[in-house]
Amino acid sequence: MRRNEQQIATGLGLVAILLWSSLAAATTTLARIPPFQLVAMSFAFSALVGLGWAAVTGERLGSLRRVPLGYWLLGLYGLFGYHAAYFIALRHAPPVGANLVNYLWPLLIVVFSAMLPLHLGGRSLRWWHIAGTMLGLTGTVLVVFSAAAPAALAAATDGGTLPFGYAAAFAAALIWSSYSVGSRLFVGVPSLAVMGTSALTAAVAAVISWIWESWVSPASLGEWLAILFQGVGPVGLAFYLWDR
Repeated sequence: MRRNEQQIATGLGLVAILLWSSLAAATTTLARIPPFQLVAMSFAFSALVGLGWAAVTGERLGSLRRVPLGYWLLGLYGLFGYHAAYFIALRHAPPVGANLVNYLWPLLIVVFSAMLPLHLGGRSLRWWHIAGTMLGLTGTVLVVFSAAAPAALAAATDGGTLPFGYAAAFAAALIWSSYSVGSRLFVGVPSLAVMGTSALTAAVAAVISWIWESWVSPASLGEWLAILFQGVGPVGLAFYLWDR
């Protein structure tokens, strides 16, 4: 990858991360909406964003026919798995603590990238990579457990859901980091393919929600706008930029 292309890719990645930083705030305002239903509704809007993305970038919908099965499976794993785990984490753990655990994914990307071939960006894992990852993990554990100590007593009388929330947040970090690294194996896939994986994610989440959850209609214009923003921004445009 040329230097200019690297700079553009880095800039687009930063914009995506900025959009993702608003995801927790949007999700916490939608606490009434069951997690799988929220995944389904958000990614339905994300799939619609793909039509605008195609118009802006000039990518043709017909290019989706060339997307290999492996990418569809990876996309479902990443988009559905990550958001289901993340939304569940925000239901069962304090948003600040859940986000702290969730944002271990950049550290994990560094570790997992060592598994990639050199021609796909793989690099040797050095001691400072491992040291930095361990420091990040240790710091996260210390902050989470020290901040969660008072809440843990209350959680113990509430079904012990706090550890489950943090476990879901860590699962989200693992899923997103492995998805991000795994997507490097499909460098020739058009970014518009996110529209297809978004639609697939919405469909799978809708089926699971229909089986296991009770559908909750948004009660106000504010909730509808929060879902729309979530689907267009952190769950929509951010992924098209990240896979660009």
